[in-house]
Amino acid sequence: MGAVQSLPTVESFQVRLEGWQAMLQTEAPVETVERLILSQLEAPRRLLRWAIVRIAEEEPGQPFWCEGAYLKN
Repeated sequence: MGAVQSLPTVESFQVRLEGWQAMLQTEAPVETVERLILSQLEAPRRLLRWAIVRIAEEEPGQPFWCEGAYLKN
């Protein structure tokens, strides 16, 4: 018999990212946010869903928060 392969698990997340206005100026803002989210997650396989839940344009660095779920390897 072959080795048993573990299935990915579904994990929820909430991440704080920087540069709201700069992100909007990119050619593909949705893909940019997805790339930033993935870079903050532990062993991501694929994003399942995500949403921007807060934007703080008045704060230094213009942080914004995203939350959602992903498949973890």
